[in-house]
Amino acid sequence: MCAKKLSVRLMVLTSSSIFVLVLVLGILSYNTGRLFAITKNAIEEQHFKQEETGFSMARGRVLISRSKRDYPLKTAQDLAFFSERYPLGTSQKWVAMRPDQLLDLGWEQNFWRRAGFLRQTFQRRGDSRSYVAAPFWLFSLPFAVLPSWTLYRFIRRARRSRRGLCRQCGYDLRASPDKCPECGMSVPVGSVDSAPSARPNSP
Repeated sequence: MCAKKLSVRLMVLTSSSIFVLVLVLGILSYNTGRLFAITKNAIEEQHFKQEETGFSMARGRVLISRSKRDYPLKTAQDLAFFSERYPLGTSQKWVAMRPDQLLDLGWEQNFWRRAGFLRQTFQRRGDSRSYVAAPFWLFSLPFAVLPSWTLYRFIRRARRSRRGLCRQCGYDLRASPDKCPECGMSVPVGSVDSAPSARPNSP
C-alpha cells in the first residue's frame, strides 16, 4: 500500500510540474518566441530537394510546420546557386524570435484561428507546405486531470471527516468511530466528528 501511495504521489507531482511548466512556457511565449527546425537538403537526379520540419512557440500558440521543395536544376548556375545557398545534408536550428515574427497564416480570420487552432496546406509547383497549430493551454489539459482528481478526493474526504462520515465510502461512523462497518476502513482517533447532523452515505 505504501509503495502504491508513493507511486501515485509521484505521478501527481510529475503531472502538476508538467502542467505548470506548459502554462509558464505559454505565458513566456507572448514575450519571446522559440523556433526549432530540422532541415534536410539534397541534390538527386538534377533536382534540388529540401524537407523541413519546424516547431514554433509564440503568442500562446504551438505551430508545427512541414515543407517539401523540389526544384529542377536546369543549368550549372542553378546547381552552383543552390549548393552555395543551401548546404547539403541535415541541419538543425534553435533560435529565439519576437512574437510578431510568428508566420502570418491569417490568425484573425475566424474564431478558431483567433483561439489558436489551425490546419492549413499550401501547394504549388515544386513546393508543398502544411501547418498545424494549437494553443498552449490545450497541451496542459491532460496533465491537469490527475492533480484535479486528487484535489477533489482530498476535499471530499475532508468534508466527510468533518461530518462524521467514513472518508472512503461516506458511511455514518457515529455508532462505530473506530472502524467503518461498511468498507472496513480504520478510522484515526479523533478524526470523526460526532455531530448529529451527519447523514449516512452522503457524498
